[in-house]
This record gives sequence, structure tokens and C-alpha cells, in this order.
Amino acid sequence: DQDPSAWQPPLAPFRCAYAKSWVDVKFDWGLTLQQAEKTALESMLASC
Repeated sequence: DQDPSAWQPPLAPFRCAYAKSWVDVKFDWGLTLQQAEKTALESMLASC
């Protein structure tokens, strides 16, 4: 029940898949990102 700005998988190798899944769900449902959420996702995706 927390977005990526508040919680990320504890193991770094899973953060990329988690971030991609999060973006896919947001896109599929037509949901927008909050700025803190977007920043966290960009950081996680930069490690992919």
C-alpha cells in the first residue's frame, strides 16, 4: 500500500523488475505519477 517513494524491494536486483511492473500497471489503468513516485522510479530504472 506504499508507492516506490516510500518502499522499494530490499534486494537491489529486484528493483528494476518492480519499477517496470509499477509503470506497466499505471499505464494500463491510465493512472498518473506523483512527483516523488516518478523520481523514485527514475532512480530505480536507471539501474536497469
